[in-house]
Amino acid sequence: MISKKVKNNYIGIIILVILFVINIKGSAIIKNFQKPLFEGDASVYRNELAIVDYVYKEANGKPFKYVLYTPPVHDYTYQYLFKWYGPLKYNYAPSIQAPLAFFIIEPDPDYPDRPKWFLEARVKDGKIIKSKTVKVGIIIQTRDVR
Repeated sequence: MISKKVKNNYIGIIILVILFVINIKGSAIIKNFQKPLFEGDASVYRNELAIVDYVYKEANGKPFKYVLYTPPVHDYTYQYLFKWYGPLKYNYAPSIQAPLAFFIIEPDPDYPDRPKWFLEARVKDGKIIKSKTVKVGIIIQTRDVR
């Protein structure tokens, strides 16, 4: 049989461990809020999420479509974000026939001229209303494509 003193020690240790874990997790959450919006390179999920949020906020409820250049060629992350994340958060999805388009161009460190060529090939794809380059080098152009 375990003595009362030993039981109290075990209970005290368990409480300390729980408090320690809670404090570590709490500080990690606070540190996450203190991180800058954009960090790392363009392919960091947090940055891509911020781009999608920016597009939806700029669209302001209006129908829009997006055109994307990303060095990996496959834009699965953005497809996912625009198909699932955007509609869940903003209650609508991009439309293929929208008069408003967002051109999202990620930098290509291995071939720095490719984003420029991408934009040159699409110079006649609507009138540029606004252009923004975020900290990690992603260019977002808002275009009227009527």
